[in-house]
Amino acid sequence: TLIFQCFQKYRYLTSAFERPDFKRMVADIEKGLINIVIVKDLSRLGRNNAMVALYTEMIFPDNDVRFIAINDNIDTTNGDNDIMPFKSVVNEFYAKDISKKIRSAYRVKALNGDFTASFAPYGYQKDPNNKYKLISDENTADNVRRIFRLAAEGISPYKISVILSKDKILKPRAYFSETTGRYTTAYDNEHPFGLCNCTVTTIIKNRVYLGHMVNNKSTTKSYKNRKIAKNSPEEWIEMKNTHGRNILS
Repeated sequence: TLIFQCFQKYRYLTSAFERPDFKRMVADIEKGLINIVIVKDLSRLGRNNAMVALYTEMIFPDNDVRFIAINDNIDTTNGDNDIMPFKSVVNEFYAKDISKKIRSAYRVKALNGDFTASFAPYGYQKDPNNKYKLISDENTADNVRRIFRLAAEGISPYKISVILSKDKILKPRAYFSETTGRYTTAYDNEHPFGLCNCTVTTIIKNRVYLGHMVNNKSTTKSYKNRKIAKNSPEEWIEMKNTHGRNILS
């Protein structure tokens, strides 16, 4: 008997059923390699009631898989698990409530002019004393100023990208990788120089370089669906002059 123990923690709002290891488990179940699935509690299987029911009431039974949730005292071998659907519903409501609170917290930060993204825009860095504020990254700020100066002279984004490439200016991802040691495979190592014309265009259009913070440009469709959806400009939250002198000064 091969027992698959699902004790791995995961963020409440990610799609638990899309985890690579979960998919691997399901594939092994379909191959007949697993006949027992053990979780710490029902929420570790997932917080989407419909999906939990799909697995516990159809997929697991159809494949003769015993399901055990230790802390919830659930064992499908016993056959008396009437409480399981109710616990699953409670878990889903919990995830929904957490999602509302997170969205509300992000909105408050946006209205305060805080920077909430994971990484600072090219030319900036997060203030070491306040991760919600931006300060200039003097290693790259001059590159941004140069981009705007060339654009003001009427040079196209494509020609600007060519100029930066010839001058061996690292791409944003290459620079980030070099300075942090992270995401070393997120760019073409053989061609680390030059910003593509799309990146140049994005920089020119980004109001953050004027010293303004623009948040709420995108959101997830729901707490069940983490796919990113773009918001209309009317829904953006823009706060003026949030990071002192803008990078172009």
